[in-house]
Amino acid sequence: MEIEVGEYVRTDIGLITKADVCWFIDFLIKGKSTFGKAVKHSKDIIDLIECGDILFFADGSICRIQNIVDGYYLLKDLGGEQYYQKIEIITMDIKSIVTKEQFEKIEYKVKE
Repeated sequence: MEIEVGEYVRTDIGLITKADVCWFIDFLIKGKSTFGKAVKHSKDIIDLIECGDILFFADGSICRIQNIVDGYYLLKDLGGEQYYQKIEIITMDIKSIVTKEQFEKIEYKVKE
């Protein structure tokens, strides 16, 4: 796996980070960082989004990725009415991302 400085990386524990220095890239490849081991990388952060991830957009909306087909994303709106939309996501629209692994790690299940 050849990761370049400036690329975004998704790790095996669901963290997304930017590889900004060479030594950090080496740690990500070998799995010696607290971020976990790199499993995906790209210059475009959108390429690292997976089903189940939650996106916070600049307009205040919050959506969960339900499906990804041919570069389009089926989203479930979590901030209000429950509806689905198929859109092409633009990097500038995204304010932050909570990966499905991060969400599962912090969630509290009231009933099993």
